[in-house]
Amino acid sequence: MTKTYYLAYGSNMNLEQMSKRCPDASIIGKGELDNYQLLFKGTYPDSYATIIPNKGTVVPIILWAISEQDELALDVYEDYPNLYRKEEINVKINQESYQAMVYIMNGDPSLTPPTISYYSAILAGYLANDIPIDTLHQALLDTYESSVISEFN
Repeated sequence: MTKTYYLAYGSNMNLEQMSKRCPDASIIGKGELDNYQLLFKGTYPDSYATIIPNKGTVVPIILWAISEQDELALDVYEDYPNLYRKEEINVKINQESYQAMVYIMNGDPSLTPPTISYYSAILAGYLANDIPIDTLHQALLDTYESSVISEFN
Protein backbone atom coordinates (compact mmCIF):
# COMPACT_ATOMS: atom_id res chain seq x y z
CA MET A 1 0.00 0.00 0.00
CA THR A 2 1.45 3.34 -1.08
CA LYS A 3 1.64 5.94 1.69
CA THR A 4 1.64 9.70 1.27
CA TYR A 5 2.90 12.07 3.92
CA TYR A 6 0.22 14.59 4.86
CA LEU A 7 0.88 17.72 6.90
CA ALA A 8 -2.06 18.76 9.11
CA TYR A 9 -2.31 22.16 10.82
CA GLY A 10 -6.05 22.50 11.49
CA SER A 11 -8.94 20.20 12.34
CA ASN A 12 -7.08 17.18 10.94
CA MET A 13 -4.79 17.38 13.96
CA ASN A 14 -7.81 16.04 15.85
CA LEU A 15 -7.06 12.36 16.50
CA GLU A 16 -10.67 11.21 16.88
CA GLN A 17 -11.76 13.01 13.73
CA MET A 18 -8.86 11.60 11.69
CA SER A 19 -9.44 8.04 12.94
CA LYS A 20 -12.98 8.18 11.53
CA ARG A 21 -12.16 10.00 8.30
CA CYS A 22 -8.85 8.29 7.52
CA PRO A 23 -8.75 4.84 9.15
CA ASP A 24 -5.41 3.90 7.56
CA ALA A 25 -3.64 7.07 8.77
CA SER A 26 -0.81 6.89 11.28
CA ILE A 27 1.07 9.71 12.97
CA ILE A 28 4.71 10.14 12.01
CA GLY A 29 5.22 12.93 14.53
CA LYS A 30 4.58 16.52 15.46
CA GLY A 31 6.64 19.56 14.65
CA GLU A 32 6.55 23.11 13.35
CA LEU A 33 6.34 24.58 9.88
CA ASP A 34 8.76 27.50 9.79
CA ASN A 35 7.92 30.80 8.08
CA TYR A 36 4.18 30.14 7.83
CA GLN A 37 1.25 31.68 9.71
CA LEU A 38 -2.04 30.07 10.74
CA LEU A 39 -5.18 32.05 9.83
CA PHE A 40 -8.95 31.58 9.67
CA LYS A 41 -10.44 32.67 6.36
CA GLY A 42 -13.78 32.48 4.58
CA THR A 43 -17.31 33.75 5.02
CA TYR A 44 -19.01 32.92 8.31
CA PRO A 45 -20.05 30.21 9.06
CA ASP A 46 -17.73 28.76 6.40
CA SER A 47 -14.45 30.01 7.85
CA TYR A 48 -11.62 27.51 7.99
CA ALA A 49 -7.95 27.25 8.87
CA THR A 50 -5.29 27.94 6.27
CA ILE A 51 -1.63 28.82 6.23
CA ILE A 52 0.23 31.57 4.42
CA PRO A 53 3.95 32.24 4.06
CA ASN A 54 5.11 34.67 6.75
CA LYS A 55 8.79 34.98 7.61
CA GLY A 56 9.58 34.59 11.29
CA THR A 57 6.38 32.77 12.31
CA VAL A 58 5.74 29.06 12.85
CA VAL A 59 2.71 26.78 12.67
CA PRO A 60 2.46 23.62 14.78
CA ILE A 61 1.80 20.56 12.62
CA ILE A 62 1.12 16.86 12.74
CA LEU A 63 2.65 14.71 10.02
CA TRP A 64 0.54 11.73 8.99
CA ALA A 65 1.22 8.77 6.71
CA ILE A 66 -2.01 8.24 4.75
CA SER A 67 -3.29 5.75 2.18
CA GLU A 68 -4.77 6.60 -1.22
CA GLN A 69 -8.26 6.03 0.25
CA ASP A 70 -7.45 8.38 3.13
CA GLU A 71 -6.33 11.05 0.67
CA LEU A 72 -9.58 10.69 -1.30
CA ALA A 73 -11.55 11.14 1.94
CA LEU A 74 -9.48 14.23 2.78
CA ASP A 75 -10.07 15.61 -0.73
CA VAL A 76 -13.81 15.45 -0.10
CA TYR A 77 -13.54 16.94 3.41
CA GLU A 78 -11.26 19.78 2.23
CA ASP A 79 -13.44 20.46 -0.86
CA TYR A 80 -10.41 19.93 -3.10
CA PRO A 81 -9.86 21.49 -5.62
CA ASN A 82 -12.55 24.15 -5.03
CA LEU A 83 -11.81 25.47 -1.54
CA TYR A 84 -8.30 24.08 -1.06
CA ARG A 85 -5.43 23.19 -3.37
CA LYS A 86 -2.63 20.74 -2.65
CA GLU A 87 1.00 21.77 -2.35
CA GLU A 88 4.17 19.89 -1.46
CA ILE A 89 6.20 21.20 1.48
CA ASN A 90 9.44 19.98 3.02
CA VAL A 91 9.23 19.52 6.77
CA LYS A 92 11.52 18.08 9.44
CA ILE A 93 10.11 15.77 12.09
CA ASN A 94 12.44 14.22 14.67
CA GLN A 95 15.53 15.27 12.69
CA GLU A 96 14.24 13.56 9.52
CA SER A 97 13.13 15.40 6.37
CA TYR A 98 9.82 14.61 4.67
CA GLN A 99 8.15 15.83 1.48
CA ALA A 100 4.53 16.26 2.58
CA MET A 101 1.27 17.15 0.92
CA VAL A 102 -0.64 20.03 2.49
CA TYR A 103 -4.00 21.66 1.74
CA ILE A 104 -3.87 25.45 1.38
CA MET A 105 -6.95 27.62 0.83
CA ASN A 106 -7.45 28.97 -2.68
CA GLY A 107 -7.76 32.70 -3.36
CA ASP A 108 -7.58 35.29 -0.63
CA PRO A 109 -10.84 35.27 1.33
CA SER A 110 -11.13 37.67 4.22
CA LEU A 111 -10.12 36.83 7.77
CA THR A 112 -13.27 35.54 9.43
CA PRO A 113 -13.80 33.91 12.84
CA PRO A 114 -14.52 30.17 12.72
CA THR A 115 -17.50 28.50 14.35
CA ILE A 116 -17.06 27.40 17.95
CA SER A 117 -17.37 23.73 16.95
CA TYR A 118 -14.67 24.01 14.27
CA TYR A 119 -12.31 25.89 16.59
CA SER A 120 -12.99 23.33 19.34
CA ALA A 121 -12.09 20.46 16.99
CA ILE A 122 -8.72 22.09 16.29
CA LEU A 123 -8.18 22.86 19.98
CA ALA A 124 -8.87 19.21 20.84
CA GLY A 125 -6.16 18.21 18.35
CA TYR A 126 -3.66 20.60 19.92
CA LEU A 127 -4.41 19.32 23.42
CA ALA A 128 -4.40 15.61 22.49
CA ASN A 129 -1.01 16.03 20.83
CA ASP A 130 0.48 18.13 23.69
CA ILE A 131 0.94 21.14 21.42
CA PRO A 132 1.02 24.60 23.03
CA ILE A 133 -2.09 26.54 22.02
CA ASP A 134 -0.43 29.96 21.61
CA THR A 135 -0.41 29.85 17.78
CA LEU A 136 -4.04 28.74 17.64
CA HIS A 137 -5.17 31.51 20.00
CA GLN A 138 -3.11 34.08 18.09
CA ALA A 139 -4.79 33.05 14.83
CA LEU A 140 -8.18 33.61 16.45
CA LEU A 141 -7.12 36.98 17.91
CA ASP A 142 -5.74 38.10 14.53
CA THR A 143 -9.03 37.14 12.92
CA TYR A 144 -11.16 39.04 15.41
CA GLU A 145 -8.87 42.06 15.26
CA SER A 146 -9.14 42.14 11.47
CA SER A 147 -12.94 41.77 11.65
CA VAL A 148 -13.29 44.67 14.10
CA ILE A 149 -11.00 46.93 12.06
CA SER A 150 -12.87 46.18 8.82
CA GLU A 151 -16.19 46.99 10.53
CA PHE A 152 -14.98 50.51 11.27
CA ASN A 153 -13.37 51.24 7.89
